[in-house]
Amino acid sequence: MTFETDNIYANTKVKFDENEILYDISMENPVGTEDYKYSNVDTSYVAEYTEPLSMGDKITDRIVNFDGDLYQLPVTVNALIENGWATTEAHETVVGGSLYHLELERNGVSFSATAYNYSEYGVEIEQCYIQNMSTTKIYGKPFEISGGIHMQITEDELIEILKKEKIIKYEKETYTDGVVYGFDIGEKSLDNYVRIKFIDGKVSYITISAGEEWRK
Repeated sequence: MTFETDNIYANTKVKFDENEILYDISMENPVGTEDYKYSNVDTSYVAEYTEPLSMGDKITDRIVNFDGDLYQLPVTVNALIENGWATTEAHETVVGGSLYHLELERNGVSFSATAYNYSEYGVEIEQCYIQNMSTTKIYGKPFEISGGIHMQITEDELIEILKKEKIIKYEKETYTDGVVYGFDIGEKSLDNYVRIKFIDGKVSYITISAGEEWRK
């Protein structure tokens, strides 16, 4: 059995023999000194990120009004921290080329997010990117994406926007409780997409994801 913690370098292992008798225990919890650097990776992109000044006219602008603040996806975790969001995991290290699930909180509101480390080296969470935002992660707060898509939009209005932006290729899936419109906004469809669900003609959720290919 191996027990792991949020510290990716720490673990505890216990071993049992064929008679189910514990015969070995090992524990690792390496901690670096205050001036220790995990890697020499260039993280200048954190400072280069700038908050957009307006919503943008196109869905492919990838701008989100998220709880009253504007972000362009993918957005660094640091940008949310600078806007007052806090996480107890800010100084955890994320392995190069991997992701990390975290919780952020502001003024009593919390939401879960996934931080992506696009570097091949380990970096702290605040130097990673969030590429997905959704109303399913933060309830009852302002949420709008560039191009005019918001929580009060109708299906007909959405279709007109998609035609105007020449995103004619979209999918409409019907479920027992409503319909979901889905379309891609980039080459890598697994990372760059929008999903919108309607129930009884009203928007139930909006999800947008924009991945690494959008980085400037």
